[in-house]
Amino acid sequence: MEIDELRGCLVTILAVEEREATDWVEVELLPIELLRELPIDATPEAVHRYLDDADIRSRKSACAAH
Repeated sequence: MEIDELRGCLVTILAVEEREATDWVEVELLPIELLRELPIDATPEAVHRYLDDADIRSRKSACAAH
C-alpha cells in the first residue's frame, strides 16, 4: 500500500471519528481490512495502535481528544 493510499484511509477514519455523534462501531469496522493489508514491519507502530484502539478512544474521551 502506498503512503497516499494509507493517508486517504486514515483521513476517512478520522472524519467519521470527529463527527458530532461519533459512530464508534463504524470507526472500529473501517480499519479491519486496512490492518490486514498493512505490513507490520513497514508501518509505524503509532498507525497500527491508532487503527487498533478505537475501543479505547470510544470509552475514554481524553484519549479520543488527543
